[in-house]
Amino acid sequence: MPSYRFARPLGLALTLLCVLYFLQSLLAIDLSHVLALPVDGLLVALALSIIVYTALLVGVATGFAHLVQATGHREAAASEGLIVWGQANLAKYLPGNVLHFAGRQVLGARHGWPQGKIAAASLLEVGLFVLLPASLTGLALAATGNLDQIGQSSWLALAVLVAAVALVVALFATRSAGWLPRPAARLLARLELAHPAAMLPALLYFLLFFIGMSLISWWLYGLVTGTATLADLPLLAGAFLASWLLGFVIPGAPGGIGVREGTFALFGGALLGDAALGQESLVIVALAMRLVTLAGEGLLFLLALGVARELQATSLIHNRRSFWLDRWSFWRGRLTSVLVLSSRRTDRLRNR
Repeated sequence: MPSYRFARPLGLALTLLCVLYFLQSLLAIDLSHVLALPVDGLLVALALSIIVYTALLVGVATGFAHLVQATGHREAAASEGLIVWGQANLAKYLPGNVLHFAGRQVLGARHGWPQGKIAAASLLEVGLFVLLPASLTGLALAATGNLDQIGQSSWLALAVLVAAVALVVALFATRSAGWLPRPAARLLARLELAHPAAMLPALLYFLLFFIGMSLISWWLYGLVTGTATLADLPLLAGAFLASWLLGFVIPGAPGGIGVREGTFALFGGALLGDAALGQESLVIVALAMRLVTLAGEGLLFLLALGVARELQATSLIHNRRSFWLDRWSFWRGRLTSVLVLSSRRTDRLRNR
């Protein structure tokens, strides 16, 4: 069993380096260039991006409910997935970057979700959140002919795709994974997909999420620079998805804050070059994407609260209705019994 005691300190060190790099890039911004941006257009774009991003998160929450179904709890509803995933998601910004998983366990139990099924669904989600952005990054870079800018080749991009697929196959197709931390290895040993077909909707929702985020970053980049072209889309998508993946897997970065912004500016500058997209524009786009994600996740949290209250109100009305129906059935039965008994007594008196 390998030791993971250095993973967190290393993650914290990488996070600090990314934050320092991003702060250095931020301080180097020329304010005159910022003031020259089309503010009205950017505000409208940000508002629309937040709405679209929130809708994408609703899809992810629905996909998580499908993962719970795949593990065997077929009663997991999409509305319950929105409540559980949407309310717990903000906890990822707390130190440790794992409390949102614990929140799912607590909230899911309130809806009758088995604890083991929730944990297995979270493990499946982690695997897909590694596979999909890595695969899309590889495809995006392989689709371009500008990889020589960073001394790479399209074959390496394809190798990233193959490695990502192999990683997930090794993770979920085996029952012996000694290289994993002991809790994850024990959970993996118990992971059995009772309904694998239920994973397909989750896969589609997650795929749409990553594609949607890439398009949002490309759109904002075009508004900031005024030079958006389809040729830049795969490069910018590759930079954004690679930075998102690093923010997801590096421990010690709550919500990927700092890591995603710093690596996005670094990767974007390497792939697109200063002539295509200046460092200042990259930093502005990174900040805009963080604003979109924070606002979207906040809106999702409020939406999840609203759905939870609606379900509670509906459940309360249903319970009260059931109570009065039960009381009515009870008293109707008693009244029927009294009437029957009275009728029998009347018949006896008449027979006498």
